[in-house]
Amino acid sequence: FGSRAGAMFARPDSTLEGVALNSDDQARNIASGLEPVESDSEASSIESAKAEHPNEEVVTAPAEVAATSSRVRKRRSVRGPVALAKSRVRRRLRDEARAARRARRQEEAQVEARRAAGQNLEAFLQRTSERLEAFHVRTLQRLEAQAVEAEATAAAAAAAEAQALEAPRRGSGADVQAFMARTKGRLESQVVAAAAAEAAKTARAAAAEACADLQAFQKKTQSRVVQRLWAQLPQVRDGLVAASLLEERRAFAFARRRIVIVGAGPVGLWAAFLIAQRYAHMDGALGVRRPDAPEVLLLEGRPEESHCTRTDIRIALSSPTQALLGHRTRSRRFTSGMTLAEIETALLQRWRHLAGSGACLEFGRCIEDPAELCAGGGPDCILWAGGRRSLNEVHRRSMGCDVHLGDSERVLVFQLCELAAGGSDQAYLVGVDLSGIAQQASQCHSLRVMVRPGFEGASAGWLWLFGLPHSLIATPNSASSTTVKTMQEAFALAVDAESTHFAAVLQAVEALQNRVRPVSCNLRWLDAAFWSSERSVCEVQEAGSTCEGSPLCPVVLLGDAACGKPFFNGTTLNRHLWDVASLVDEVDWTHDGSPMTSEHFVAHERRYQAELRRITEFRRRVDCKVSPGALTQPAATRYP
Repeated sequence: FGSRAGAMFARPDSTLEGVALNSDDQARNIASGLEPVESDSEASSIESAKAEHPNEEVVTAPAEVAATSSRVRKRRSVRGPVALAKSRVRRRLRDEARAARRARRQEEAQVEARRAAGQNLEAFLQRTSERLEAFHVRTLQRLEAQAVEAEATAAAAAAAEAQALEAPRRGSGADVQAFMARTKGRLESQVVAAAAAEAAKTARAAAAEACADLQAFQKKTQSRVVQRLWAQLPQVRDGLVAASLLEERRAFAFARRRIVIVGAGPVGLWAAFLIAQRYAHMDGALGVRRPDAPEVLLLEGRPEESHCTRTDIRIALSSPTQALLGHRTRSRRFTSGMTLAEIETALLQRWRHLAGSGACLEFGRCIEDPAELCAGGGPDCILWAGGRRSLNEVHRRSMGCDVHLGDSERVLVFQLCELAAGGSDQAYLVGVDLSGIAQQASQCHSLRVMVRPGFEGASAGWLWLFGLPHSLIATPNSASSTTVKTMQEAFALAVDAESTHFAAVLQAVEALQNRVRPVSCNLRWLDAAFWSSERSVCEVQEAGSTCEGSPLCPVVLLGDAACGKPFFNGTTLNRHLWDVASLVDEVDWTHDGSPMTSEHFVAHERRYQAELRRITEFRRRVDCKVSPGALTQPAATRYP
C-alpha cells in the first residue's frame, strides 16, 4: 500500500521524502531493539575511511546520533498526504477496535447480571420455602402442645369430679370442721395485717412529725445564729457608734422600722414586695431576712374571698413595665392584657414566697383616716395605696393634699351585656369607625365613640360616648343602671328628655343600636378627668392629739390616690409601678436611730411635682392653656 501510494503521489522532492521515511524507519527500529540499517552513502564513506587508514579503527556513531545529525543537517520535511492518510486510517481502525471491545465487555456484563439475578431469585425461592417449612413445623408443634394441654385439663377436671364424688357431702361434720379452721385462720391473718398496717401508719406519722420538728428546729437555729452574729456588731445610731460597744464587741438589739401599706391592690403589693426584696437576703447562701429589715403590714379593706377577683378589667402593660416586673420578680408571668386579678395574684404569691413569715396581710381593715393608724405607738411611715376615693375631702384638707381636677368631661357608658346572634363580634366593633356613624346620624361633630372589649361570663363589652353637649341633664334614677333590651331605652332612662340636644343624641344612639345590635344593655354616667393631689408626701398626727410636740408620721400617697387620668388616654398603672420602684430604691428603710419624716421623701415629691407640670392636662402649670374639650361644659355641670 505504501509503495502504490508513493507511486501515485510522486513529487519532485520524493528523494527527500524517501530520506525522511528512511530516517523514521531507523528510529522505529532503534526503539524496538533492532539493528539500525545503514544507507549506501554511509557504507561507502566507512569503507573509504578504512582504506585510507588501515591501521586505525574507524568508530561509527550510533544510529540515533546519525539520525539526529541528519535531522540537524537536513531541512525538516513536511508530512505528505500519504502519511496523513495512513495516520487517519490507523486511528479509525484503532477506534473501531476499541468500540468493539467496549461493546463486547458491556454485553458480557449484561449477561453476567442476568445470570446473577436468576441465581438471586432461586436463592430467594429456596429461603422462602425453608421458612414456610419451619413455620409449618412450629404450627404443628404448637397445636400438639395445645392438644396435650387440653387433654391434661380434661384429665384434671375428671379427677376433680371423681374426688368430689368420693368426698363427704356438704354439711357433714368433717366439712364443717374444715370450714371453721379455714375461717379462723383467715380471720387471724386479717387481724395481724390490720395491726401491721396501723403500726406502719403510726410510724409514718411519727417520722413525718419528727421531720417537721427537725426542719422547724433547723430554721430556728439558723435564725438564732444569724441574729447572734448580727448582735455582735455595733448598733449605729445617728451615724455614731459607742466606743464601749466596740470594746465589748456587742451591741443592742436592732431597731426596725414599721411600715404600714394601706391597700392590697397592684400598687400596694408591688411596694410590699420591693421592700421585702431589698432586705430579704443578707447572703446568697442564707435565705433569711436581715435583722434590720423593716416590718411591713399590709391592710386591705376587702374580705379575703373578694381579693384577686377583678377579672373584668384588663391592663395594657407596656414593654418596659413588663421588663421591670419580670426582672424584679424573676418570672415571666407578666404580659400585656392581664387582668387585675392575675396581676394581684402574681405579686401576692411572690411577696409571700420572699417574705415568708414576715408577710403580714390583714383583710377586712377599712381605714378611712390615716390618723387612726398612729394611735398607741403607730408606724414609722404610711404608704397609702387605697385608690382615688379612699380618702375623703375632709381628711385630705387636714393633711394638705387636696385633689385638683384637670381636663374633664362627662361620658355615657353603655354596658353591652349580650350581642345578637349572627351580629357584629367584638373584633369587628373595635376596628370599625363608630364615631363617624354617630356624627352623621346626629349632625353633632363633637361626638366620639370608643368600644372596649368585654370578657366571657361578665360582659360582651362597653361602648363609651364622648363629646356630649353640655345641655344634657342626667335623670335622678340614672345611677340605677337598669338593664333593658335596647340602647335607646337605656338612654331614655338615664337622660332627661327635656334636654336641648336630647333628640340629636338619641338619633346617634339609634344608629349605634342598629350597628352594634345588643340584646341587653345598661347605661350610666361617668366622669372622665385628670386628677392630682396637691402633694404626694404629707404628715399626719395621732388622732385626738393636741400636743404640738407630738411626732408626725409621714404619709406617702401612691397610685391613684396621688394622681391619674382617664383610661382611654393610657393605663396609669404603668407610671405608678415605676414611681413605686424609684421610691423604694432611693429611700433607706432601716432604722438609724432617728424618726422617719417627710425629709426622707424629698426626691420623690420633687419628681412627682415635675411630672404634674410636664403633663398639660393636669393644669398644674401657671402658663397652661385649657383644652377645647374642657370648655364645652360649664364648671357647675362638669361633675354630678
